[in-house]
Amino acid sequence: YALAREVTEKLSGQSYGDYIHDQFLEPLGLIRTTTKHQYTNQENFATPYAALDDGSPYKLPPPPVQDGTIMVSAQGIQSSVNDLLKFSSALMQARHGGTSPFKNAAKQFESHIPRGAPFLDKSYGLGLMRTQLPNTVGGGCNAQYGKLPTIVPGGDARLIALHGGSQAGYTSFLTMLPEIDTSLVVLTNSIGLADPSGWINELIIETLVESPNKIDFVQLARDAAQKHFDSYHIMEKDLEQKREANTSHRALEGYTGHYINDAGDFMVEIRQKNESALEVVFQGLESQVWDLRHYQHDTFLWLTSRDEQAKRARFTYSGASIYKIIFNVGEGDAINGLYWPHDPSVPVTEQWFGKIGAGGACIAKGQQEALKST
Repeated sequence: YALAREVTEKLSGQSYGDYIHDQFLEPLGLIRTTTKHQYTNQENFATPYAALDDGSPYKLPPPPVQDGTIMVSAQGIQSSVNDLLKFSSALMQARHGGTSPFKNAAKQFESHIPRGAPFLDKSYGLGLMRTQLPNTVGGGCNAQYGKLPTIVPGGDARLIALHGGSQAGYTSFLTMLPEIDTSLVVLTNSIGLADPSGWINELIIETLVESPNKIDFVQLARDAAQKHFDSYHIMEKDLEQKREANTSHRALEGYTGHYINDAGDFMVEIRQKNESALEVVFQGLESQVWDLRHYQHDTFLWLTSRDEQAKRARFTYSGASIYKIIFNVGEGDAINGLYWPHDPSVPVTEQWFGKIGAGGACIAKGQQEALKST
């Protein structure tokens, strides 16, 4: 989606926000949809929240992603239920041709990228997930922490085209059932222990397709929320069990400095908080300063309580490796870089940040020292 924004701005000569406003929002009459975020200080605006361990809501600041930022095309558009219903209705109508801001709309509903076994017809269209019932619907953290039920249609509606969304303090689902010319929108203003918009969306789909098999979505939501709550504490316990006891770190000032990745576009700063503690700063942002605590050898953690992560508008679904900062020792017994294994799909040794001013940023991957046990 970020690349689509780059292409759009390059070809149109406009910002992404201005382009979609002129080409889609204004022609469709979507008066409460914008990338400019001018509604955040108005009364009729949903305040974002995060759910804490005890289920209580914690108020978050509005997300800063909007026009002019890299992820605006992925998660920077504000809208309303009414506007999204207008949008989905116009998109379904455009499949049949006629005058519309949408071109080749039928292709958006077609299968392009399989998501599972082909015979299930669960795939990606263009910006839409496509599912033929009977099948499971949705995904995200509900699939991670719960069991997605199979929705069995009782009527004629079988094709589902949908997409969910999430942002710090918000979750959403927009779903279209083209065969019965029906769409539904679910918007929630909290990041829960599970995704309520997903469960609500599936419950309404079950009703619309006249399913004879009624599903207890309330129990599924409770089970997923409990599993999410438990998973964080299981992760903490697992880290402690795997920690090598009685290891020590070197003098803290030896770890301090600026570290940059091979692409040269992401910076990790390590600085001393006081004479006995370190902290990590991501991308030089004071909003992304986290305390480090020694884990083992030259590895530190920036892991906090789940409540602290939630209060700072972080999704609390990540695995343990993202919280590790693994320093690498080079020639002269000096720190020349670090590994930050934030992406579980990429080998740890490919997530290298060389230390600026220590030759670390110029070290070739093939010359890096063997990674210590993590």
